[in-house]
Amino acid sequence: MRRVNRLERIDQVIKRVLKGCGIEEEITEERCLKLWSEIMGKRIADKNKPLYIKDRIIFIRSASPVWAKELSFEKKEIIKKMNERLSKRFIKDVIFI
Repeated sequence: MRRVNRLERIDQVIKRVLKGCGIEEEITEERCLKLWSEIMGKRIADKNKPLYIKDRIIFIRSASPVWAKELSFEKKEIIKKMNERLSKRFIKDVIFI
């Protein structure tokens, strides 16, 4: 059994374990999907649902082409808010379908 000589914060230990298991990215993806309604607000989130994330691109199903177009103007701000909440640069694009 390995003996640790220094104290570590639990969040740092969890990050290290997740990374070691190779699931850190999948956990971050799930966190992004759950953060969507919190970041966008209920009114917008009710009409625009996150579907999945692939290659750090989040795909959003919009209720109408009007919603998709309107939110596409806010794409940079959405990416910025998502990455701020994640405390790292993870999302690189948002695609509205």
